[in-house]
Amino acid sequence: MDKSKTEPMAKRDWSWLPAAMPTVASLIADQRKTHGAAWVSECWRRGVSQGEPGHFFAAEGALMVGTPASAEMLVKWFELRQKLPGSSIVHMPAPPTGQQGGGHGAG
Repeated sequence: MDKSKTEPMAKRDWSWLPAAMPTVASLIADQRKTHGAAWVSECWRRGVSQGEPGHFFAAEGALMVGTPASAEMLVKWFELRQKLPGSSIVHMPAPPTGQQGGGHGAG
């Protein structure tokens, strides 16, 4: 049996992110204020830890974290970076209407 599919992934150290991606770190902090820490954590878990497309994707410079929603999202990111080299993005869905920090729908 392939243990990589049955054992939980080791917790990763993301302490490097604020220094390496300061604008992304600031945008994530803004999302926490706007939508709640629980919502951002849920999006991060699904998009970064579990690799689910469309739940969390961030990019700054040559660094990317998470899983883009589509190939088109990556193309748009690379086009933006070419035009504006200092660009940064954080993409995650808004919580369900009226639910700050609400859960994701089935996906």
